[in-house]
Amino acid sequence: MKGLQTAITAFSVLAQIAAAPAMAVNFDTDLGNIQVHGFVTQTVLHSDDNNFFGNSEDTSFEFYEAGLNGLWQLSPNLKLAGQILARDAGATDDGKVRVDYAFLDYNFWRSDSAHAGLKLGRLLNPYGMYNDTRDVVHTRPSILLPQSIYFDVNRNLALSSDGASLYYQQEFSDGGLNFELLSVKPRTRDPDLEPAIFFTDNPGGLEGDRSTWFARAIYSYDLDRVRVGLAAGSIDVNYEPAEVDPIESAGFNFKPLLIFGQYNAEKWSLTGEFANRRLELFASVLPANVKSVGHSYFLQYDYRLAPAWEAFIRYDDLVWDKNDRNGEQFAAATGLPAHSRYAKDWTLGLRWDVSDNFLLRAEFHKVKGTGWLSSLENSNPLATQKDWRLFALSASYRF
Repeated sequence: MKGLQTAITAFSVLAQIAAAPAMAVNFDTDLGNIQVHGFVTQTVLHSDDNNFFGNSEDTSFEFYEAGLNGLWQLSPNLKLAGQILARDAGATDDGKVRVDYAFLDYNFWRSDSAHAGLKLGRLLNPYGMYNDTRDVVHTRPSILLPQSIYFDVNRNLALSSDGASLYYQQEFSDGGLNFELLSVKPRTRDPDLEPAIFFTDNPGGLEGDRSTWFARAIYSYDLDRVRVGLAAGSIDVNYEPAEVDPIESAGFNFKPLLIFGQYNAEKWSLTGEFANRRLELFASVLPANVKSVGHSYFLQYDYRLAPAWEAFIRYDDLVWDKNDRNGEQFAAATGLPAHSRYAKDWTLGLRWDVSDNFLLRAEFHKVKGTGWLSSLENSNPLATQKDWRLFALSASYRF
């Protein structure tokens, strides 16, 4: 009932401000130009089986996002950027306000067609095409990102990290090249990353390691008509044992490698990403390290029906272990469902830009497998269903 009341209130507020003019703050001070923007989104979810972002089998209103971001241009070569966010996503997020990113950006070299710089602080991870714009519904390709690439249940870990980056941007007569390299410490305050998930309810906690790095290069051609890119990283997370703890040491290393591309025509776009994921889990109580290599990919076709209307169809495929694609070996060894090791998702979606600031979206997912579901919201894996459907409807306002 509380979730329903929150959703009704949110939709009421959104309806009242949908026709309002843009309210973005942009002003000059003695210390430079300041821009402030914000957004709020309320989403309703319903599934016929399994839970996603709340008790979606009974219809969930527990998915909302509200953020405020700003840019302070301190000088021609120095700026400060940041975002705070409140996000509720069932058991996987608690609605508390947090700092998504906050960094200083110093442009230390510039020519007529290129520039390079250094960023320090909490940085957006350069992961795939959409990670650094995944917060605002207006700037992502659907209500739910392709879950095989962009895991929403571990959003904080995927979104940003603390450290430094070097970047280089080059403009050509017919396109451009962007490159970024990060050396960071990952964020581990995601409920699904708690030790209870990985280490059977042990008293310690998870801590990101400063050896983590990310890199991404994107080439664009003909005013972004064509975009292609490559991204890679190595994410290290360690288990910090409690004073009395049966585990002396543990952790995991995750190495993703992604290739992606997009073609934009006047009326349609085609986007695809493929990821190879290497995962190694180690713990002092295990006889040997657990290693696996998984594959993920999606292909999405968008068609612009009218100036304010857009539809899409997408196929999204996740396999946790390429040597056990159907999960049968995993099921035989653990007694857990084979379908928890993969997910194949067909999605249909519709977007209506009611105004420049107000957006309505709807999408339908037909899923085989539960590979990207949260174990916090589906605590009994034996009760999950292999074939299930999910419907989502969202309203979003930005300024």
